[in-house]
Amino acid sequence: MFAKFIYTSFPIVIVKFSRDIENTEDFDDFLKKWIELYENKKDFIFVFDATQVGYPSVKYCIRMSMFIKKLRKEKIHYLKKSIIIVKNNRVKNLLNFTFYLQPPVATVYLTKDSLSKVLANIYNIKNINVDKTIFPGKPFIPIL
Repeated sequence: MFAKFIYTSFPIVIVKFSRDIENTEDFDDFLKKWIELYENKKDFIFVFDATQVGYPSVKYCIRMSMFIKKLRKEKIHYLKKSIIIVKNNRVKNLLNFTFYLQPPVATVYLTKDSLSKVLANIYNIKNINVDKTIFPGKPFIPIL
């Protein structure tokens, strides 16, 4: 399983990623669980722990940007913000590419801080060492 969703601290949803995406179904399962959160119609915050992620294919960046485009069409966005813990520069570059193609629907904070530090400061971003903030917006290339 590529993404393990942990709901015990809801409205904070922790998603721990494994090293590799096994197959397309594995990635689809991740997207389905995200949609289920929207179907609950309750606000939530994502904390993505991508510290173990290896070298995913660029095709998943494109699929993720298409998913964000679909999410953008929702009338209400229950996702209030995302914090992505990422230490691998290649993965960070893939995230930047994804958000270049399709900006997020809620503000995204990239950090190298530990999961425990992020969770302790989830409501006070100023106490997290944020490497980059990506704001919601429209895609740079309008056709995307």
